[in-house]
Amino acid sequence: MSAAFWLALASLLVVPASADSFDLPHQFVLALGASVLAWRAAAHSVSRRHLVVAVTWLAAALVATLFSELRAASVPALFTLSTAIALSLFVSSTQRWTALLITAWPIAAYALAQALGHDFIDWANVATWCGGTRPFSTLGHPTQLAVWMAMVAVLALEEGQRGTPRLFAWLTAAVCALTCVATLSRAGWLALGVGVLAWAALRFKGNTRRLLPLGGAALVIAALATAVAGPSAILERITHALVAPTRVQLWGTALAGFRHRPWIGWGFDSFLLVDQQFRHPDAWKFEWGGTAAHAHSFPAQVLATQGIAGAVVVVLLIVFVMRTWRRAPSPLLAVVLALAAASMVAFSGVLVLALGWCVLAASMRDVERRMPAWVWFLTLVPLLGTAMLFGASLTGGAAERAAMRADAASSRSRDAAASSRSLTPSPLPEGEGDARARDTARAEFLFRAAASLDVWTGEWPVRHGVWLEQQQKWLAARARYELAVQRAPGVAVFEANVGRMAGRVLDRDGTHQWFERARRHAPLDAHIALDAADAALRLEEFELANDALRTVLGLYPTDGPAWLMLARLRLAQQRPVEARAALEAALDADWRDWPEGAAITRTLLAAIQEGLGDPFLAAETRARKDFVLPSDICGAPSKLGLK
Repeated sequence: MSAAFWLALASLLVVPASADSFDLPHQFVLALGASVLAWRAAAHSVSRRHLVVAVTWLAAALVATLFSELRAASVPALFTLSTAIALSLFVSSTQRWTALLITAWPIAAYALAQALGHDFIDWANVATWCGGTRPFSTLGHPTQLAVWMAMVAVLALEEGQRGTPRLFAWLTAAVCALTCVATLSRAGWLALGVGVLAWAALRFKGNTRRLLPLGGAALVIAALATAVAGPSAILERITHALVAPTRVQLWGTALAGFRHRPWIGWGFDSFLLVDQQFRHPDAWKFEWGGTAAHAHSFPAQVLATQGIAGAVVVVLLIVFVMRTWRRAPSPLLAVVLALAAASMVAFSGVLVLALGWCVLAASMRDVERRMPAWVWFLTLVPLLGTAMLFGASLTGGAAERAAMRADAASSRSRDAAASSRSLTPSPLPEGEGDARARDTARAEFLFRAAASLDVWTGEWPVRHGVWLEQQQKWLAARARYELAVQRAPGVAVFEANVGRMAGRVLDRDGTHQWFERARRHAPLDAHIALDAADAALRLEEFELANDALRTVLGLYPTDGPAWLMLARLRLAQQRPVEARAALEAALDADWRDWPEGAAITRTLLAAIQEGLGDPFLAAETRARKDFVLPSDICGAPSKLGLK
């Protein structure tokens, strides 16, 4: 078994039963593979230059973690990096990549099935474009699939020159390229173009006649990809190649964070802190208020999270690697260049990162030295850490399924009460009631077990708190949210969760304290401001609610939920005419963040119009269509009705 075998095995593994169906299973297999290789490779040698690069890069990440405000939350990212580095230490310049070529075919077949609408797994989130599905296959994300297939395509071309049957290698490269193009990922397209051109230049060294078959194959692949993805989707991505509003805003946010902490940054893999603090209001139009965990650009990510210190280390290592390549250039470095090109505009998942590090090791030909004894420790730590994270994902997934079963039983009880016009939920049949109790107890236990396994992040305490909140167990939910804050201090969403629960139990001081902290860390987050306004309204602090809503509507004048909240405030203040005006504005606002709210707005507005003596206008309001997010969104943000 080689590093390529473990990469191939990881690329096929998908675990739908876990909360993270892709990245954590991939990482667990890679960490296991690194440990197995370390255990078996007593006399293995490693490139001295590659060892220098690996240790220096990992040391820089460790130093950045020490200065991170989210120090514990940076640890999983260290597991990811150390897993990729550890696996790469067992790669030599003679490494063969046949296993990756073989597994590219089932990955591509699954991607084709997804693109044609025949996915055999009902995923909760699916990427779409121009009315079609963007395939993500076993990589979990269209961009990650695209970059992976671009890198494997270049490897296939090189393997065809190193003894692998050329027909099989070229067909594999063609299938990988077709899949890459069909994902509609411009980062993948960039990686494919740079990788193939760099490989041709390194392998053929200016012999342009050898490039003619590649050009012909590229035309055929482009035609087939257009047929699969659709001409409108391909054309839209090409014509808007330089229009990436989300990416541009993220890069601006990264630079703002860098200017605030230029020397050591905000901490390794702590871009979330930067984004919640500095994201420009315009980004709300494209991200629906979500907080980004990555800058979608390696240089921007390094500047924001590791500052000048991290950037200097990266530059020095790049110079070091380039000098090594100049002494003994290898066509394999084309794969690294492909990943580097994609990294300018995208982030790398664990599988793509590990492949990049392994190919980097294979491309660095120099004097080798005996494998250091401490490599076993380097492989054991990420294996144990990843095993805990993967276990938490499996346990948490089981907890959420048990919670869904318990909630479904509660819904049936409420529906039965409604049909009988009873004021209280109807008791479930004895057997079903016992099953609901068991599912509730099981969910409670598993949520706590998941939080005990993942001791670095606040993910599972938050998910547990959300479920408790749905059951209106405010105090219990508050306790879980407070645990999340302890693990990830400074994450504004977690602090706002505690503030909401404090408002539910009418804890005035606690509500003010937690929302003040949340809004200090994320001053432009409309969700947090709306939650603060809702809590103030619940506490009958109308002026505070009004101030919060004024801030939101000043930043996001088309935000539908903010106009609805303003109408609720005006009704509480006994000002129905102003409430009607707010609801009329809400009907024409943007409801992408909460489409169901448009129907609530329409019903409430009709009731107010009737109360003010205008039944005909109320009838017209009820007849208006609900807000529907277009299913054929394709390209420019203007098609979302944004201004």
